[in-house]
Amino acid sequence: MASTGGPMPVLPTEKAVAHTSFWVGTNVMVLFPEWPGNYSLLHYYLALLLVFVLALLTPICGMCSMPANEQMAPMTLLLYAMRHGLRKCLFYLVVLSVVTFNVGVFLAAIAGHVIGYFALSACMLYHHRTTTDTKV
Repeated sequence: MASTGGPMPVLPTEKAVAHTSFWVGTNVMVLFPEWPGNYSLLHYYLALLLVFVLALLTPICGMCSMPANEQMAPMTLLLYAMRHGLRKCLFYLVVLSVVTFNVGVFLAAIAGHVIGYFALSACMLYHHRTTTDTKV
């Protein structure tokens, strides 16, 4: 193998710990290197809030089903595809956050999914009742 002649890469002095089971602590990396890291507790809570909001938005992005219309305009189909892509992107960001195996991150993701699904179900149930009540 040919040498590039550059300096040898510097190895970090501290090893990164990869947890293989759930653990409790605030020194965690969520989505971005060194964030929230070993900063204040506020940064950890902001990371939990980010995971919660991402998980909350995941079911809401899938709120409307695609209409079964064979004559759908290409622009409408493109918008549905973009919304589907956004939903999957949010979902995978939540999955990447949960891979830290931190209990707080896991609970924030579960709470976001549960509350998002509950809000979506309540909204659809309310909308269904109001549309059937006006038809009577």
